[in-house]
Amino acid sequence: MDLKTQELSTNDLPNSMREALQKELQRRCQVNPRYSLRAFARALEINPSHLSKILNGQIGISEDKFEHFITVLKLPNTIVQHLKRRDFFLREIEKQGQWMERVEKQVEFLSLSLDQFRVMADWYHYAILELTRLADFQSDVAWIQTRLGLSANETQEAVDRLLRLDMLVKADDGKWKDNSDHVSNGTPNGTADARRDLQKQILNLALDALDDIPVEERLQSSMTMAVSKNQIEKAKQGIVTFQRAFATLLQEESEKKDSVYKLSISFFPVTKKVDVL
Repeated sequence: MDLKTQELSTNDLPNSMREALQKELQRRCQVNPRYSLRAFARALEINPSHLSKILNGQIGISEDKFEHFITVLKLPNTIVQHLKRRDFFLREIEKQGQWMERVEKQVEFLSLSLDQFRVMADWYHYAILELTRLADFQSDVAWIQTRLGLSANETQEAVDRLLRLDMLVKADDGKWKDNSDHVSNGTPNGTADARRDLQKQILNLALDALDDIPVEERLQSSMTMAVSKNQIEKAKQGIVTFQRAFATLLQEESEKKDSVYKLSISFFPVTKKVDVL
């Protein structure tokens, strides 16, 4: 029984145009043992290499090629209608698969963006990374929770988030280590909101420190000064330079680190704008 037979059972019908081509090539080879793939490609009016890839499943069959094969092979209507239904079904499945793949990529991107936002917005993420530098650091969620005074859920979610972003990695000795200097996570949407949330949290931490931390272990002071607005940018640059130099000095001279500190500097006007008449 071959593809030119009108009376075909359901089991004899090819499941795809690829299978129809394979069956037709097999039929022609049975009729003429010297019949070759190159001869079949010539009959189909396509490149032999292209045909070989189609038969081996390396490439798909476009809708134009699908119609072309139907015409060239002069397939009976029974097979044509069956193949068209199957082809439509398979193409719809492929479209659904591509759509799902796009959705999954979007979800992954949004999840990554949310992770990045939370790292920037919640103070304890970078505190966890700094904890890895302590002499008594333990790669243990419960230990981190105790040292930072967080809840179990906050700690676990933060550690998982840092691991997902590769900001926290497991070293050869099994311990977690800070890898944030070697990771670029881009700039997520809402960066300004994240930084605003972070500064609010830090100010609240400073308020708690006033009551909870002995004065011997902290310094909180302020100054009030009259300045010109054209010096503000210069002042900001000076503060940033000081912060970096301050951190470098303390970290280089701390042989055995045992605590994580937060340095917070606020520089803002207390005078209100006056409308000029």
